[in-house]
Amino acid sequence: MDPLPVSTPSVPQSLAGGDPGAGESARASVLVVDDAPAIRETLAAMLRREGYEVDTADDGITGWEAFSGKAYRLLITDCAMPNLSGIELLRRVRAVSPSLPVIVISGYAVLSDTDLDRLLPPGRFIPKPFRFQSVFEAIEQLLTSTSSPFPSKTPSSGGEAFCGQS
Repeated sequence: MDPLPVSTPSVPQSLAGGDPGAGESARASVLVVDDAPAIRETLAAMLRREGYEVDTADDGITGWEAFSGKAYRLLITDCAMPNLSGIELLRRVRAVSPSLPVIVISGYAVLSDTDLDRLLPPGRFIPKPFRFQSVFEAIEQLLTSTSSPFPSKTPSSGGEAFCGQS
């Protein structure tokens, strides 16, 4: 299934890691892990359009392999996935990178889940269906509140598109 066509809220280049002419090392690197191809690829395309360097994985095991091989500034993951759940992926990530900002996007998990409450900070939970603007606002808050070198700016509105149910 092809990614959903949506209008993209603008995220300041300062949050994405600099101007488009900057080298790859200057860009914020994001790992997106979701078993739903439309959600995963749409998020990745929107983030790339805003200047982020994005890698994707279709389950927790592939996500863990990607995470183990590269330094990321942000992890975005679903909870309910085959092979290795997002919660288990988050446990592994927290064991080696306790301060990595994380966004958990799920239609199944709830904030009262004890593991999620304990493992999420620093991070945000965004329930599905979600507005892309909510994701970009969470990214801004997380990257600016975790000693990020990126200055805080407010993304423009326009992210009324919804995505996902799983």
